[in-house]
Amino acid sequence: MKNNEEIQRKDKQLLSFEWVLGGIGLASFISSIFLAIPIVETNLPVAIAMYVVGFIIFSVAMFFALKIEQIAGHYQCAKCGHKHVPTFGAIFVAMHFGRTRHLRCPKCGQKSWQKKII
Repeated sequence: MKNNEEIQRKDKQLLSFEWVLGGIGLASFISSIFLAIPIVETNLPVAIAMYVVGFIIFSVAMFFALKIEQIAGHYQCAKCGHKHVPTFGAIFVAMHFGRTRHLRCPKCGQKSWQKKII
């Protein structure tokens, strides 16, 4: 039982880190945009480079945040109750509100809004 509690604790820590990682990625992207705005008229290549660097940092942070979302815990089908860990591709393309995603259940094949369960 202790092992299960340890896994749950680590999954909660990972999901907390996901928010931090996402915040850092979003903040860097927004910062690069606002820092590049005054430079656009005087030095367009530098402004574009700032946008690109901000977007790359954002993309890498979001990739790892989605990977954490995939591996920490599992999802439970609202139709049949089956618990599963979806693929990264399914997580990437699924509509979502917070940690609730519209996923297809591998057992019953139905799409439903499935909540993340730790």
